[in-house]
Amino acid sequence: MGLPEPPPVGDCALPFGTYREVAVIVTGGGTGLGKAIACEFARLGADVAIASRDADHRARGIDAVESAGGRRSASAMSATPTPLPPCSTQSRRSGVCRRSS
Repeated sequence: MGLPEPPPVGDCALPFGTYREVAVIVTGGGTGLGKAIACEFARLGADVAIASRDADHRARGIDAVESAGGRRSASAMSATPTPLPPCSTQSRRSGVCRRSS
């Protein structure tokens, strides 16, 4: 049992409106793969929020989503996680890290 054949060139794997009335957040939605994903969600009917630290990237993502016919918003955001406090050797071995007082 292999994978199904892809749809013919020009056809869509998902029908239009699949994400109608669904909001999605796309980090990095102003450039590259993130922008392509944002546009595809817009084409499928989603309300797309572009999250990026760079204002120019957000603007490009908004333009791309609007060109795809989608509704959009944008927000300055960093998806970089906050570093955790250092752990003692014992707590790392147990898999539990507790901040010392």
